[in-house]
Formats: sequence, C-alpha cells, structure tokens
Amino acid sequence: MWLNISSATVAPENASKAVEILNREESRQPFSAAPGFRFLFVVESTEHPGEMLALSFWDTEEEGQAFYNSDEYRRVLGGVAELVIARPERRLYNVRMENLAAYAAAAP
Repeated sequence: MWLNISSATVAPENASKAVEILNREESRQPFSAAPGFRFLFVVESTEHPGEMLALSFWDTEEEGQAFYNSDEYRRVLGGVAELVIARPERRLYNVRMENLAAYAAAAP
C-alpha cells in the first residue's frame, strides 16, 4: 500500500469551508473512481488551526501518482485553491504496517 500526504494551510476561519468543499460529491467522486484508491482522511491540526493534511491511501504508488497527475485531481484542487494561504506540499510513503480497528476486532 502507498500513502500520499498533502499538506496545506488555510486561514483558520476557512478550514470548515475547505472541508465542506472537499466533502462534496464532485470532490469525493474522482478519488472513489480512481483505480487503486483505498481511502482518504482530511485532518486539521489542533495546535495550529488551519494547518491541514489530506492522507490518501492507494494500492500502488503508480496508481496514486497517476491520480495526482490527472485532470480530475486538478479539478478537485481548483475547488479549494483560493483558500490556501501557504504553498501546499506532498510527501510520499510506502505503508509498512497497518493495524485497523476493524481487523483487530475480528481477530481471535
């Protein structure tokens, strides 16, 4: 599994609006339809309001990179671009271990 972490900063008063935009069907659907997409979390710092991370998990790096280089992703970004006040950054990771509550609860 592969993980993309995109960081961006918005004015604290615009954080809810950014999440609202990202939670719209037209923003969620391109992720859901992308080959290899697993799931997406958007989180906001409790220590630094307005600092946000989008963590997206993919089957492979190739599938994730293909999405992040697509027109569909550029359209999703366009919806929140005007709210971003600091240059967004991307960091890329291979997932080495996972321990999800759903799996833990099912274990004998």
